[in-house]
Amino acid sequence: MSDYNILSTSPLAYFYVEKTTSMDQNDIGAAMGAGFQAVYGHMMANGVTPSGEALAVYLTPPGETMTYHVGFSVSAQDLSKAGDGISGASIPAQKALMHTHMGPYSGLGAAYQRIMAHLADNGLECVGPSWEIYKNDPSTVSEDEIQTDIYMPVG
Repeated sequence: MSDYNILSTSPLAYFYVEKTTSMDQNDIGAAMGAGFQAVYGHMMANGVTPSGEALAVYLTPPGETMTYHVGFSVSAQDLSKAGDGISGASIPAQKALMHTHMGPYSGLGAAYQRIMAHLADNGLECVGPSWEIYKNDPSTVSEDEIQTDIYMPVG
């Protein structure tokens, strides 16, 4: 099995807060932690059960700053329950490269560099915002067991 798999994704509805931070790992971690708490609190207060794991959708390429959505996947029907500073959106079904990163979040930058090199080597390009699905809780597993699934739409 390849480290990079091209697949057809299903639509993915999610609740989120939008964050813009520096590329500093501490800034990103603090913003994501606060974002996850805000979204999860809204979900619990409104009777919404996550339909999957926590996620982040990256709206801008990394530079001095980066803008992204932080939240949880929900059913499409629950999108109407957004509000109070929590927004809802959906990632459309599309063709995407998927790569599973195992290890600390500090290694994600290098994983993205390898993904971009793979795309270039195979005549593909990123055609929209990428997203990450956080498959486990880093407070309950060792750093080496942290699993992040990265999706990058390709064309």
